[in-house]
Amino acid sequence: FSKVKQNLEKKLNSINLDSCKPNGYISTKESGIFSSYSDGCETAFDYKNIDKLDVKTFDKYISQAQKAKKTDSLGKLVTDYEWYFACKVSADDVKNIDDGDILNVALKDSDKVIECEVISGATLDLGVKESVLILRSSEMDSEIASMRLEDIEIRFNEYTGFKVPSSAIHINDKGEKMVYTL
Repeated sequence: FSKVKQNLEKKLNSINLDSCKPNGYISTKESGIFSSYSDGCETAFDYKNIDKLDVKTFDKYISQAQKAKKTDSLGKLVTDYEWYFACKVSADDVKNIDDGDILNVALKDSDKVIECEVISGATLDLGVKESVLILRSSEMDSEIASMRLEDIEIRFNEYTGFKVPSSAIHINDKGEKMVYTL
């Protein structure tokens, strides 16, 4: 019985070792974050002119990204930790934002909140109704590297504490607001 057990253990160990071996190697001259997702849009945009992106060109890029499909490539290597959000906004949406501001951006399908700098699109000429707001961040991980089209929420202020209905607030004899808790 012990001989059979030893043979089984040897086979199991052999299988475990083989399953941990890579099926190939790729060499690169640069380091970065690898993302197995690639859709062909990686080279569609000229990042040197990101601050000059207009609404018409932005809409064209969005249409292209919506039609993009995962490619058969092995993936992509993200070598720059600086990346951008571009979003179409109305003049009302950016009235309290200035180029250079630091904002928090919450990703809809994630619990991530990313700190971003407003690069352009917040300072509008008179009469302009829409703009492309460009946000830059240096926070990077594999989840962010795999993103293409995301719903985001730009947070201007953050509050901590408990949210209670106004009917729960009582005023004492000194005029101080208070809430009773149990």
